[in-house]
Amino acid sequence: MEKSNLSFQPAHPITRPEPSTPVRTVMQQMRAQTTSVQPPTWGQLKKLAHMAENRLIKKRVPKTDVNMFLSMLAVISVVSCLPLGVGKPKSGVI
Repeated sequence: MEKSNLSFQPAHPITRPEPSTPVRTVMQQMRAQTTSVQPPTWGQLKKLAHMAENRLIKKRVPKTDVNMFLSMLAVISVVSCLPLGVGKPKSGVI
């Protein structure tokens, strides 16, 4: 069998549209919209660990490092969706 010399040739040359705004300007706008926050306090970390541990106990999942980490991410995800000023989620949410 002979080797084919065919290769893919697009019907039209691929061109990328020029961005309307330079990337640098977009990044500066994004940076201007974010606010700086303080790192979490020790008490906040303890509360997060407690909520995550209770979630594992409630679901009867073994308390391993990986499960605690994933549970903490789940708690953060749910709590970050709550409106401002809400201290605790309703029971049964987490």
